Amino acid sequence: MFHHYFHKNYERKSAFNKEVFLGFFTTFSAFFILSFCNFLLIEQITRFAMVSLLISYVIFAFIYPKISFRQKDFNLYTQNKISIKKFYFFVMSILVLFFSLQNINLDFDIKSLDYNNKKLKEKEEFFKHNFNKNKQKTVLIKASNINELILFNERIKELDSLASSSLDKLLSKEKFEKTYNDLEKSQLKIIKSSLEKEIINTSFKKDSFINAYDYEVSEPSYSYEELKEFGIAIKKYKNEYISYINVSENKYERVLKEDFIYSLSLKTLFEKNLQKELEKIIILGLSSLIFITLIIIFITKNKMIQALNFLIFPSALIFLYLSFIPVNILHIFMFFIILSISIDYAIYSSKDNSKQTNKAIIFSAISSFAGFGVLIFSDINSLFSIGSVATLGILAILILIFFQKVDNASKSL
Repeated sequence: MFHHYFHKNYERKSAFNKEVFLGFFTTFSAFFILSFCNFLLIEQITRFAMVSLLISYVIFAFIYPKISFRQKDFNLYTQNKISIKKFYFFVMSILVLFFSLQNINLDFDIKSLDYNNKKLKEKEEFFKHNFNKNKQKTVLIKASNINELILFNERIKELDSLASSSLDKLLSKEKFEKTYNDLEKSQLKIIKSSLEKEIINTSFKKDSFINAYDYEVSEPSYSYEELKEFGIAIKKYKNEYISYINVSENKYERVLKEDFIYSLSLKTLFEKNLQKELEKIIILGLSSLIFITLIIIFITKNKMIQALNFLIFPSALIFLYLSFIPVNILHIFMFFIILSISIDYAIYSSKDNSKQTNKAIIFSAISSFAGFGVLIFSDINSLFSIGSVATLGILAILILIFFQKVDNASKSL
């Protein structure tokens, strides 16, 4: 909007601007990539941002020119005598990033987000009350079939000999085969042969032990309906089978490390999911970052360093701050959001470093602060996390506008 306004596109009734379209397209694409994160708050923010960007672009590019706003000319800022070469910004940012990333400490504690889901807490209390065992904790076992469920139960009992479950009476196919092979390798045949020799000198009939130690068994096979009839605690959900097992408190943390085990603790469930989502958002964020970088290199060409500074310098300032605090998922998410927004400024500044462009970037950065940065005043840590990263990113952009020395830069805004 500001780019159109300060370049008098509304007065000229010019709808299409190449730089604005490229900025919209790349930012929209970055938000689209991040929207695949399953963390609900992040998913909602990215989708809302995509819809808002699309509506805003259509309004600013096609409706506002028909209204024909007139630009009011005024001096906003006279550039300082201090001017830092873009190469120095680039090198300094790389060095700060290198040292900051080594001190990042990820935080998966649910309390750091002020998370308070009452419905989930009620469910947690229900499980605690109904599965309360002396010095034991209850965990869920999940498997793709019944035999795998029994096998997982046996693995937990190997880790914790005091663990108990309704599955304890059942035998997995793997354990059956092992037991069967052990019997085959035993001395039973030798014992039987000895009995047949010794029986000659006894009052037993000659063929009394002819069938001794002969057994013919088949692999165990259980159906879901049969286990339910036997009173086994098992539940089928979609294509998976779920049961529970009580484990010792001192073995609880070790048991939770197994992929097939799920805690009934809200805190543990949330933090385990949070860790997976953080890994996913980092992958998605890096994908969007690579996409953004390639777009910038393709568009800006010989002004590539000047444009990349709008990504690298905010990154350096943000990670310098994050290196001193525990980093949660919303810090990382907002970092990628700032980069998605910064690409607009990178394109505008590298293509046209006029006073009109700089004014547009300054007003746009201020409006971004109004949208995200004001959250820095929130007492809720999740919102404060978003606000603090947004504020630092916007501050970095303004520093670049005011102090980065570029070719053909205007001295007065």
